[in-house]
This record gives sequence, structure tokens and C-alpha cells, in this order.
Amino acid sequence: MVLILYVIAVSVVSCFHEPWFDELQAWQIAKCASIKDILFSIPHYEGHPPLWHLILLPFAKLGAPVNFSLAFVNIIFITAANALVIFKSPFPKIVRRLIPFSYYFFYQFGVISRPYSIVYLALMLAALTYNKRDEKPLAHILSLVLLCLSHAYGIILAGMLCVVWVIQIFISHIKSRKLSGIFKDKRCYELLGLAVFALALIAMIIPAEDVYYGSMTNDFIDRLKNIYYILMFPSDAFIEVFFGNYSGAYSPGIVMLILDCFIGIAVMVFLIFYAKKCNELATLLVPYIFFALFLILKYYSIYHIGILTAFFLFIIWICAQKDNFEFSIEIAKKYLSLIKSPILNKVIFTLGTVILISPVISSVYASTVDIKNLYGCS
Repeated sequence: MVLILYVIAVSVVSCFHEPWFDELQAWQIAKCASIKDILFSIPHYEGHPPLWHLILLPFAKLGAPVNFSLAFVNIIFITAANALVIFKSPFPKIVRRLIPFSYYFFYQFGVISRPYSIVYLALMLAALTYNKRDEKPLAHILSLVLLCLSHAYGIILAGMLCVVWVIQIFISHIKSRKLSGIFKDKRCYELLGLAVFALALIAMIIPAEDVYYGSMTNDFIDRLKNIYYILMFPSDAFIEVFFGNYSGAYSPGIVMLILDCFIGIAVMVFLIFYAKKCNELATLLVPYIFFALFLILKYYSIYHIGILTAFFLFIIWICAQKDNFEFSIEIAKKYLSLIKSPILNKVIFTLGTVILISPVISSVYASTVDIKNLYGCS
């Protein structure tokens, strides 16, 4: 029922949504460009592998209605991703029902038709196959292949997840004192194949010299000054509302910056504690640090913060599957009861409620604005 409601809601909002230039640009590429250009030339300007254009290609070449086709294709992927969350994730029922209606997974990735819906689906497939990746590595690796095909940022996340996995494989062989067994380990050969594939994709999307980065500065030192964004990204990944603080939308006051950093630190402390408890700390920190640095030093937009939301959801999912630390409301209540300060307890409870409800409110607001206003109006 929840999934049906989601499909109806995202379809209704999509009917009122006027595609933005980047959505229509992908359609025009699929419609007008040759397959050769889509594969070997255009990716150097688009920042992601050509999978999205190839998916749109048959619709565009055959003259299908643009608005309907964009929405239809995107809704297929985003619905599949949310179906995994609703039916397969280990979260409490209320959380599974709210996640699909949150800002990034409903509006930014559901209504706006871009390849980020595929990124979300790939990360949820990776979470689903994570626990059995050592026994059945191919299923997990195929989910990482899809993650690589979806976007440049997907390549970063998949690459760092594989680095952590390879290190864990080596450590397990060292502990068993059978290091020579590494040469017989089929996981290593499958990961090597994935590495070669990822390198080929990287070569395919290396930016051309005349690529336009929008309002982003090309000065390395200038970007390096924004290193404190690492503290703010977790806040925006879960709550979203503070993104304008550093996106250039407006100049924030010092209070807003401090509040954003405080919420970001609180979110990250929880994730670090939870991941460490489940022996997944490296799986959290290595991809996050590389991803965040790439956002700061190269290019970022609100879409890319949404990829972080999906990645954090992936982390919480794989941790929640661990038998030694089940993610549930009961466990949360148990740990809250250990806090003796009533004020601190209320602060933590309020923060948790805000993190859970705020993205849904943002989603409703964004959808309402999209329905009431024309393209580019707010």
C-alpha cells in the first residue's frame, strides 16, 4: 500500500513538473547524438557514464513524448529502489514508510529525472547483497557495477568500498596464515575485473579542457578553504534545509553555520558509533572522506548531497543487518535511558524526530512549489 501511494504521489507531482535544462539536455543528447558520440565524446562533458543517455535513447529516437518518457523511466528506477527499502530493509516499519517520501528520495530523485535514481537503486542493491558478499561476491559486485555506471560519484563510492573490501580480504588471509590463498580467492579476480571496468569508465568521463563547472571556482586553495563543509554535509544529507548555507543561494549568518555544523557533527557521531559497534567503521569513513573531498575540491550540487543520503542509508542498512547490534526503536530507547540528564535526553530525542520528519516536510514543500509555479519560479 505504501509503495502504491508513493507511485501515485510521485506520478502526480511529475505531471506538474516542467523539466529543467539538465533533464532536457539528457533527452536531446539521446535524441540527436550518435551512439558513437554518446559513448566516447559526450561523457567528457556530462560528468557521468552514458548509461542514462542509452536508457533514454530508444524513447527519444522513436519520438516518444518527452515529459512522459522522462518521468516514466525515472519512476521505474526510483520505485524499484524504494521497494527494496520498504520490503527488504531491516529498519523499523515507521522508518521504512517515511524514507521513500523524504526530500531526496521523493522530489530530487523521484520527480526530477536524472541518473541519481539509478545511484540510489544501486546502493540499495549493494546493501541488500552486502552481508553475503564473501559467500556470493558476484551479486554484490554487480550492484557496484551498476553504481559505477550510474555516475562519477558512484565510481568514487564503489571504488572506496572495494578498497575497504580488498583490505579486509587480505587481513582475513593474514590472520589464517594462508596468504598464498589470496591467489585462489575468486573475490580478488572479480574485484580486479571491476577495477579494470571502473578505470575504463573513468577514462571515458575525464572532463574535457573546455568543460564548464557553473559557478564553481577552479582555484584549488579557494576550494580547500571550504574543508569545514565535511562537518556540514551529514546535516544536509539528512535534513537538507541548510544546503543554501554553502551552495551560494544566500550568505548565512554565523549562528546558522554553527547550527549546521553542530547537527552535522551529531549525525556523524551517531554514524561513527553505530558503524564501529558493527565493525563497519572503515566502510563508513573511507568512502565518505574521499567523496566529501571530491565534492569540495571538484564540484558539488544538491543532487550530490542526496547521493550522500543514499550512502548513509546504505551504511545504516548493512549495520542493522548485524546480529550483534540490531537497529530498532527499542534499542534506541534503551540507549537513551542510559543518559541521566533529562535535558540532554530531550535534545537527542528532538534531534532524532527532526531528522526523521524534516525531509518529509521539505519534500511536501518542494512538491507544492513545483505544482503551483512554472519552471524557474519559486
